[in-house]
Amino acid sequence: MNEIKEIDPPSKHGAAICPGCGEYVEYLGIHDFDDDCLYWPWTCKCGLRGKECHEVLFSHHEIIGDTKVEVQHEKTQKT
Repeated sequence: MNEIKEIDPPSKHGAAICPGCGEYVEYLGIHDFDDDCLYWPWTCKCGLRGKECHEVLFSHHEIIGDTKVEVQHEKTQKT
């Protein structure tokens, strides 16, 4: 069974960086999402594999089609 582990990242921790060795990861091209995050599975030449998680934050709506309703354009602020 696959066990999920959180590890202490190296100083180069970030998007596209392997948290084990600090080298660039290879994305596997398939992503998934849930209510709060987008996930991109990856693998690294050091042998580590995992999912990169990106938080999803509401930005704005885009209205599609012809409408007669007035829309207020205000930026949503993170609280």
